[in-house]
Amino acid sequence: MAVSGFFKKIINPKTAPGILNYKNQLKRRLIKPFYKNLNEVKSCRPVFIVGTNRSGSSLLTALISQNPELEGIFADQGDIIMKDGHAFGFLDSAHLWLWMSDMRQGLHKRNGGDGNIWGHPKHISNFYKDEFDDNQEKLDALNDIHSRRAYLNKRPLIKDVLFSLRIGLIKEIFPDAKFILNVRDFDEYIKSCTHKWIRSQYSEFEIDAPKIAMHWHTLNSIIYFDLMKYYPDDFIVFHHNDLYRKSSDEVTKSINDVFKFLDLPEVEKLDLSLINKKYKFVKDSSDTKEFDLTKDFKLVKKLIDFERSVK
Repeated sequence: MAVSGFFKKIINPKTAPGILNYKNQLKRRLIKPFYKNLNEVKSCRPVFIVGTNRSGSSLLTALISQNPELEGIFADQGDIIMKDGHAFGFLDSAHLWLWMSDMRQGLHKRNGGDGNIWGHPKHISNFYKDEFDDNQEKLDALNDIHSRRAYLNKRPLIKDVLFSLRIGLIKEIFPDAKFILNVRDFDEYIKSCTHKWIRSQYSEFEIDAPKIAMHWHTLNSIIYFDLMKYYPDDFIVFHHNDLYRKSSDEVTKSINDVFKFLDLPEVEKLDLSLINKKYKFVKDSSDTKEFDLTKDFKLVKKLIDFERSVK
C-alpha cells in the first residue's frame, strides 16, 4: 500500500519544519481569547527574567518565584518540580510565542542547524524582533501570556531566553514591565555550555571558541542596549555568580533587593537549598559521575583567552 503524501511529509526530515510550523500555528489557534481586542488590555506589571541561555536564569527564577505576589508563567509545565536539590527541569521548555512568523522553522532551523549558538552575529538577526507584524499578532502575543495565568491578583513572572531579543515587542504590549538581566561570568558560562553541549548533535559548532565567545558577548550587549533603550529605569542587572560566592544571609539580602526594585514585599525565609554547587553546571548527579571535568573542560582556557584578547 502506497504511503500517502501527508505521511511522507511527516517522515521526511527535509519537510520537518513545515510540520513544526503546522504544530505551532495550531497552538496559536488554540490560545484562549483572554482579551478580544487591544482596547480591553489592563495593566498587570509583569516581570521578565532575561539573559543568555545557560546563564542560570532557571535557578534565579526559582528563587524569585518564591515571592507570593508573583506567578510563574511557563509554556509547557506550570508546576515547580524540585528533584535532588535541583529545580531546573520545570523551566526547560519555557518558550512562548514560538508560533510567530519568524519562528515557524523552529529554533535550530532558524540558524542553519548550528544548535544553541543563536546569539552569534551570524544568526542573531534571525531571532531579533522589535515590531509585531500586525495588531492580530500583538493580541495573540498578549493572550498567549494572559491565558496561562491562574491568579489574576498576582503579577506574571516570565522567563524565556528568546524574549531577550524581543524587548521591543514587550514594550508595545507591557509598557509597565520590569526586567532582571541575569548575567553569568564568562568562565562559568563556558563551563556550563561545554558540559551541556559537548554531547549535542551540534557540538562541533557549539564548542568552537570564537563562536561561543561571540554568542555570549553579543547577546549580553544587545540585551543591555535594548533595556537601556526601552526600559532605562525599569531593569536591574543580577550577577548570577554571587549566588555561589556570597553567604546565605547575603544571598537573601540580594534577592530581597530585587523584590524591593520590583515593588514587592520582602521574603524573610527563602529556600536557598536550590543553590547547590554540585549542580552548578549539570542537570543531575548522574551526569557528574560519568563526566571527566578535566578532560571535557579542556577548551575553557582557550575560550577564556580568546574572550580576553578581544577586550
